[in-house]
Amino acid sequence: MNVKCPKCEKKYDLDQAHLAQGSIKVRCSNCKQVWVIRAQSRKIGARPETNEAAIDYALRDRDMKNVIPKLLPIEDLITVRAIVGFLGEKPQFGWWDTNFLSETGLKFLNITFPRTAFSAGVNSVTEAAKRLHDSRIGKGQVYHLFRMSEFVEQRIHKRISNFESSSLMPSLKTKQIALEKLQAMTDEHLEAQEGPIQVGKGRDLLQLFSLKRVAKHYAHAFENGKQAFPYFTDF
Repeated sequence: MNVKCPKCEKKYDLDQAHLAQGSIKVRCSNCKQVWVIRAQSRKIGARPETNEAAIDYALRDRDMKNVIPKLLPIEDLITVRAIVGFLGEKPQFGWWDTNFLSETGLKFLNITFPRTAFSAGVNSVTEAAKRLHDSRIGKGQVYHLFRMSEFVEQRIHKRISNFESSSLMPSLKTKQIALEKLQAMTDEHLEAQEGPIQVGKGRDLLQLFSLKRVAKHYAHAFENGKQAFPYFTDF
């Protein structure tokens, strides 16, 4: 279910299973706006409610204790995955032996996948990056940028085929442009580290601050000629 913050209009995905018991309160990870999302009508023959009609704004609510962080910043996740995937390819920093997301690589993919070349490129890079990350981090009760939980991966797969890549493609023109884009995602100061780095727990996996921290670790690693593998534990 797609939802949009009523204040900053950032788009999110929401698992409708969270609406099984009725309305839930959510908070935008971008601007911290709080609002309530109501369960949509399930009556046979009933027309689906629009997203706007399904939302009851809680503009005066200041009680943050009941806020449930169920909103998934899938578009942000796809963006970071694509940029790190591009930077890790052979023509850039050579962490994995692929060249799918360059201009040349995407032109080649466009021959076979004329409508979905970008998603095919990201998916192909993800497989190569996942193998390297898994070999360094392991696969037991851990997640990383290129291997999320099954629930999240399903939503990435659903969204990436319709992902608006035109705004992202200029960032994938050169290694320097892509690195600057990654560095600009957060102002947090981090020292470049080598190897696996735990950056949070499973509950932090889809929080925007965690995604920014992951981006910063990769940016520092690329900039300093190291290989870093940020990950989340599931315990």
